[in-house]
Amino acid sequence: MSQHDFDIANQTASNTRVDINNALKALGSLSSGNSAPSTTYANMLLYATDSNWLWVRIAADSAWIRFAYLDQSSNKIALVDNTSIVGTGGVQSGLLGDQSTATWQAGTGTLDSLVSPANIKAAILAQSPTATLSSTQNTTSGSSVDFTGIPSTATEIDVYFIGYTNTGTSRVQFRVGGSVVTSGYYSSSGSSGAETGAKTDGFAIYNDGVTRQHNGIMSLRKAASGTWVESHSLTAGGAEVSGGGNCTGLGAVDGIRVKATGVFQAGKISIRFQ
Repeated sequence: MSQHDFDIANQTASNTRVDINNALKALGSLSSGNSAPSTTYANMLLYATDSNWLWVRIAADSAWIRFAYLDQSSNKIALVDNTSIVGTGGVQSGLLGDQSTATWQAGTGTLDSLVSPANIKAAILAQSPTATLSSTQNTTSGSSVDFTGIPSTATEIDVYFIGYTNTGTSRVQFRVGGSVVTSGYYSSSGSSGAETGAKTDGFAIYNDGVTRQHNGIMSLRKAASGTWVESHSLTAGGAEVSGGGNCTGLGAVDGIRVKATGVFQAGKISIRFQ
């Protein structure tokens, strides 16, 4: 450890030599000590032996900048967390440190930086669409059920039929602005060579007129602005019912109606959207 005020006083030659040697030792050891020297200068270096931190005095000679940590046990250097990376013009372009979880979740920042696995996970989850599963609605009476509350940002809707039974064919229709859309569709559905033919009032689900229990899924996907496509695959008794279609000219979808041409008799329906 050696510190000096770097001011060589008028004195005898031998004392001057000692004073100069002490100043050089202080300079060579980065003014190392447990505390800062009483006399400081702009831009001087200081190595704090009690904490192993290297400091730089600011140009105004009024404060210190923590610069680097010297690990004496492993003979390695470490930089201060959240150290800025700058270009030749001094403008920040990166960061040796992490950013807030909110910044990662927003996913819009352009500053390069270190990131923890936890923040990577948080960012992925924040940007991933969240699926919502509705409550089931019974189809034991009546001829239609409505599901509302679908956000305008939704691009996927699945309709689940669980033991669904009615005395006729079925239609799945969109709701826009709270109103049921009954036109703009082109769909068909069939089973074992029989089919509904083209339907324009909704997405059709075939039934041969016999009361059969339907189980399966209808998938609705937004294909373009105002356009959705549909496919379905269900079992009805021992037969398979399948089909597809599209609907165009839609506004923002906010709900789904499932309608029977006959009367509901059994089962239930739920939807999932994201």
